[in-house]
Amino acid sequence: MVKVKHYGDSPSYSKNRIVIFYAITAVLTLFCNILSDPLDPDNDQDIDLLQNVPSLIRKIPIRKFTFGEVIHLKFLDGFTAELAGICASAMSKAQQNAKHPGV
Repeated sequence: MVKVKHYGDSPSYSKNRIVIFYAITAVLTLFCNILSDPLDPDNDQDIDLLQNVPSLIRKIPIRKFTFGEVIHLKFLDGFTAELAGICASAMSKAQQNAKHPGV
């Protein structure tokens, strides 16, 4: 008889999943905040935070990531980079519109 271990039963797996969940929630919050007011002077700091989320997660003292978690972190890298690019474009467009209204 072969015993199959479910990763969901591991306490470290659950903790890692929660960390990734909250990181994605933070990323989406920053993204929505920037898009809601692209001319806010604090947006530069928010974009820096957004871009640093993957490296901040890697600094969390987790002994070992599962293969699935590594895949999620790679997704989060690309996802946050894409969102940061969208935010930078929105901020640039809003600044141009503020300087040259009606163009």
